[in-house]
Amino acid sequence: MLPQGHLVTIKDFAETCFVGLLDFDKAPWIGAYRDSDNANQWHWTDETPWQYTSWDASEPASIEGDLIISYISNTEHGIGQWSAYEGSTDEDHYVCEIDKTTKTPKCLDGWTKFNKNCYKLSEDKKTWPEANKAAQRFQKDI
Repeated sequence: MLPQGHLVTIKDFAETCFVGLLDFDKAPWIGAYRDSDNANQWHWTDETPWQYTSWDASEPASIEGDLIISYISNTEHGIGQWSAYEGSTDEDHYVCEIDKTTKTPKCLDGWTKFNKNCYKLSEDKKTWPEANKAAQRFQKDI
């Protein structure tokens, strides 16, 4: 089975720094979301358990809505700070990730290897739901 892409799941501080440094000028979507079914529970789009956070000061904001999504940016508080955002109509860049199971994966051209996975900062802008679907379309033969 081919590994499926997804919006980036950030598992630790090193990955936070790596994703935060992909581009200082963009604040791309990441795979963290909260839905209206459980307003206190955050999830990752790839279903990785929620264990690590890097919220900016005063985040996640107490906002209401059907879909609360997140993006990563570099702020005065540090590299790779997360912020919550309500809505699904704004377009922005996004970070895709393909999980690898081998120790030395080869990434596609335009992708960057970090630890055992491949990452790509999108060139185009999409809404968070569109970015989530686009990220899932990326697959790589190991």
